[in-house]
Amino acid sequence: MTGPSMQTSRRVALFMPYGYLPISTSVINAAKTWEAHGFGVDVYVPPSEQFGVPAFGARDIVVHRVRDLRNAGLPQLSFAYAAVRAADRADYAYAVGFDQGGLIAAAGLAVRKRCPFVYHSLELTLREQAHGARGRLVKAIETRCARHARIVVTQDEERAALLVGDLRLPANRIMIVPNTPLGTYSGERSDYLRSKFGLAPRSRVVLLSGSLIPEHLALEVIESVGDWPAGFVLAVHGWAPQPEYMASVLKAAARWPERVYVSFDVLPVELVDDLYSSADIGLAVYRPIDRNFVYIGAAAGKVFGFMRVGTPTIASDLPGMREIVVATGSGAVVRDVAEIPERLLQIVRSFDDFSRASRAAFLRYEFSRHYDRVVARLEDQPRLSL
Repeated sequence: MTGPSMQTSRRVALFMPYGYLPISTSVINAAKTWEAHGFGVDVYVPPSEQFGVPAFGARDIVVHRVRDLRNAGLPQLSFAYAAVRAADRADYAYAVGFDQGGLIAAAGLAVRKRCPFVYHSLELTLREQAHGARGRLVKAIETRCARHARIVVTQDEERAALLVGDLRLPANRIMIVPNTPLGTYSGERSDYLRSKFGLAPRSRVVLLSGSLIPEHLALEVIESVGDWPAGFVLAVHGWAPQPEYMASVLKAAARWPERVYVSFDVLPVELVDDLYSSADIGLAVYRPIDRNFVYIGAAAGKVFGFMRVGTPTIASDLPGMREIVVATGSGAVVRDVAEIPERLLQIVRSFDDFSRASRAAFLRYEFSRHYDRVVARLEDQPRLSL
């Protein structure tokens, strides 16, 4: 699409500053939830050669590729400028901006349309990470815009506290929406991974999925496979944005041709349940290089993807993970990948119990349960003059 939809419904503009929209659960589900509340939705994203457009079906959700003459030094401002120009031809009841670039765009459009806007924080970029004059400039703009946002959305209480301090926000401005799927899952367990890789029916399939980057420990997990109990195989299935790291993953996997299977396929959202439900155990492990990864908690979408379909999870023992994974009975945590073999045995000994607990626990985290409150709060408050 090249221009905003001109349908007569009240509309919401969503600004997503990254090209990987089809794998951004929170953005897709926010769009669907707004549409379910009777709004038309326009999603503005940069062009992408790798990622297409999610299949929204008959929904009144339109994705617009913004022709962004991106400034490598200030991509957030470059995206915001181009996105506001693209959105300026339609009228909007609300604007929602994801992360810094999206927030700046939402704030800019809100001034032009005199409508409230929301800051939805996905990846934390705290003041301590704002290096150099450009980084400090973008941080200053983010802070000013965030203070004028009607609502600031983040994934859990730990991240909320960080944002309140970092952006100097009133605590009552924050609302919590975990990075989770929409709706419950009623399907059966699938054979997607066993069929894709030709795995023996009795193999115990452990899945490492999502973005394959160093911070998600793909190499470390692959190297640990030699210590795993017999009968367990590792499926590495995800997007590898760094070619060098992709090559390293393939090289490491080649050491274990009968135990490690790799795919870099990017699945459409409608097939993610098939992927997650075809694993016996899911992995969500991280290297906590900064506070964004230390407080990964409810931002870790794969944890809730596994939980929804009843696949027990082994997660890193980071703040918030014990409450999500262990306290709910959905899985176990590890301080290091060396502890994975022991946790694999722990889970398979009580697989049915973990699986049932996972599905039951998901109900409290389901996306629309929380995002509905965001929409309701906006609709209950009078529009502000900006």
